[in-house]
Amino acid sequence: MLENLLLVLFRHHFTSIAVRFVYIQDEQQPINKAEVHPFNIIELANKIVAEGKRKVSEKFKTFKTNLNYELSKFNHINEKKIEIVNKAIESLNLTYDYSIFGNSSTKLKKHIAEILKSAMRPEGEFFIIWKHQIENQVTFVTGLLLEIKKEQYLRKLAEELASKPEEQEKIEWLGLASEFGLLINELEKAGYIRKSAHKRVSIKDSWSRTAKLLFKTFSVPNQTRDGETSEENLRKEISAPSLSDKGHGFFKITRKNHK
Repeated sequence: MLENLLLVLFRHHFTSIAVRFVYIQDEQQPINKAEVHPFNIIELANKIVAEGKRKVSEKFKTFKTNLNYELSKFNHINEKKIEIVNKAIESLNLTYDYSIFGNSSTKLKKHIAEILKSAMRPEGEFFIIWKHQIENQVTFVTGLLLEIKKEQYLRKLAEELASKPEEQEKIEWLGLASEFGLLINELEKAGYIRKSAHKRVSIKDSWSRTAKLLFKTFSVPNQTRDGETSEENLRKEISAPSLSDKGHGFFKITRKNHK
């Protein structure tokens, strides 16, 4: 939207801040009056804020992904998670005077419009705003809104973690859920472990109950290793492994005194 953009303002329209613009390649290119079109400086401020918000959305997704990865290393240690979140808050760039704008897009747009007006310079019958001046404002808006969004998210997360009871610490499985499932299944078939009794029918065994107990005891990563696998996926893997023992570096578990 903002690439190769030159904004020009006719002198007699300055008081009404009615802007005209034209696309050019560089500052040396002469202005072609036939290519100049009506534009409003408030509309430009709106577009700058909208572009900043779009960039914030992309950057915030990356920020959350990276943060969740760090937190996933301490799935059941809230104290450590809170420490990570507090460090992230301390590292925020809060040099912007965001208290002036808060979450008010109206105040921010008005501020941007005033900056653009002061940035205009006379050029013959025009006033001009160059591309880099527009880009500077997009950078300002992106940085401002991103830090605000980060801080709000982190402070809320810190409060949630502080009020959350400490979860039971788990044994960490360093392989994949599919490998864990194959190992448990092999141990059960060879008679080294027994499936848990069914919750309602005591004479029946249950992989579901077994998965529940294993889920409480082991921290097993998901396939992408950016979090913990679900209890349901654990049940599927231990009851019907998606891996075969052949070709995956697993040995066949046997027992002479079979159950």
